[in-house]
Amino acid sequence: MSGVYVRSIGMTQVGDHWEKSLSDLSVEAAVAALDAAGWPDVDLLIVSNMLAERLLAQGQLGALIADRIGLRGIRALRVESGHASGGVAVATAHQLLRGGTFRSVLVLGVEKMRDSMSEDALEAMSMSEDAEYVLMTGANVYTLGALVTKLYMDRYGVPYEDLLQFPVIAHENGAKAGHAQFRRPITLRQALESPIVSDPVRLMDSPPMGDGAAALLLTTEPSDAIAEIAFSDYATSSVDFYSAGDPLSLPALRTVAEGARRSGVDPASADFLELHDSFGVMAALELEELGIARGGRAPAMAKDGSLSLGGDHPISTFGGMKARGFPVGAAGVYQVAEAALQVSGRAGANQVQGARLGAAVNIGGFGGTAALTLVRGV
Repeated sequence: MSGVYVRSIGMTQVGDHWEKSLSDLSVEAAVAALDAAGWPDVDLLIVSNMLAERLLAQGQLGALIADRIGLRGIRALRVESGHASGGVAVATAHQLLRGGTFRSVLVLGVEKMRDSMSEDALEAMSMSEDAEYVLMTGANVYTLGALVTKLYMDRYGVPYEDLLQFPVIAHENGAKAGHAQFRRPITLRQALESPIVSDPVRLMDSPPMGDGAAALLLTTEPSDAIAEIAFSDYATSSVDFYSAGDPLSLPALRTVAEGARRSGVDPASADFLELHDSFGVMAALELEELGIARGGRAPAMAKDGSLSLGGDHPISTFGGMKARGFPVGAAGVYQVAEAALQVSGRAGANQVQGARLGAAVNIGGFGGTAALTLVRGV
């Protein structure tokens, strides 16, 4: 037992919140989590966010959001690790709680993207990679996603249609999730005929932009808990996409998965996986890095139903990055909240029957940071 538990969660719907500020979204998610727990004492607030300074000219998020929630005077800080900010925030809280420094930590992930021009938000999202080798050359997350997709298709002889099975699964699950940004299923044909973003990647296979906030109240006290954090950690690798070795490997994820196994919890044995499926190819690479599929075989699992909600290895059970939405700095916190709903039997129409252990994989960029959290039923 890790001795760290999820007592309560709070989530806003991901989407276009034109009438709400970053503070408004933060308060909505945090108050929902604190209300559900009866407003216990909170020792520390950790805010996960990537883009506020760039898109909103707003820093000092720890103090700002603590004040807005009404937790004035507590310790508060912000965590930023690119797209993996949420997962790293959860892991940071987990380590502080295990170390005995704190007894109760509120983790809040928040992002406000839709008030910005799409080209500005895209440029900001691309900061997860080395700017000297990416932004300065005119590349961005979409073009890098296309490069990785082409490399995967060429190496394994996988047609692009097979990789599109991943967003089809995500949308099938997201259609049933009340907090999802895109609550409608899509067909493989619709995905294949959607506009090209960066050849061969289509619109339906690329990360959307959305506003959202998710909160987790983590505690060392097992009473009234809805789930246990069985393991949570992160590792880093090169963020220089062009010289990082094999772009179809995720060494940071491999490192943190090995750490989980040493602790006695194997992510490959999870009943479901909340993947960082920003592109279909990323979902495939994560499944293969975790040992759930051999190299080049993950798309076949998506195609044969193994990864669907009723399959052997359900993925992205509330829609993942593609359909639940991708409020970047908050995405990893949404994943852990969703995993807690699953293992506590509170997932409603998205419930994986018999789910007792779930894995949440949150990736920064294309592997520069990898956070892995394993959530277990209590």
